[in-house]
Amino acid sequence: MSGVSSAKPSGTHPAWRLCLRAFSDKTGFDRMIELLEAERRVAETNALIERQRQLIEELGYEGHDITSAQIVFDSLCASLSLQVQDRHRLRAMLNVKAA
Repeated sequence: MSGVSSAKPSGTHPAWRLCLRAFSDKTGFDRMIELLEAERRVAETNALIERQRQLIEELGYEGHDITSAQIVFDSLCASLSLQVQDRHRLRAMLNVKAA
């Protein structure tokens, strides 16, 4: 196969070494899956918060009571805060493992 370079990484790039260490055991792989799930939860909650914000704006514009909608919004914000903390915890665990 002349002229075709190997797609296999050399293993010298820091990101490549991080991935190798993170996936070298089942625990690292499980943590990476947990991190991906945490990222998904954060993104979904951000979308819910934006939709709730729009709903509050619409209700207020139409003269409706926004008390219940505001409570839901506040709860979503609290959930997001906890989810972001969890995401940071998982990132830290993976960084410590890779070091």
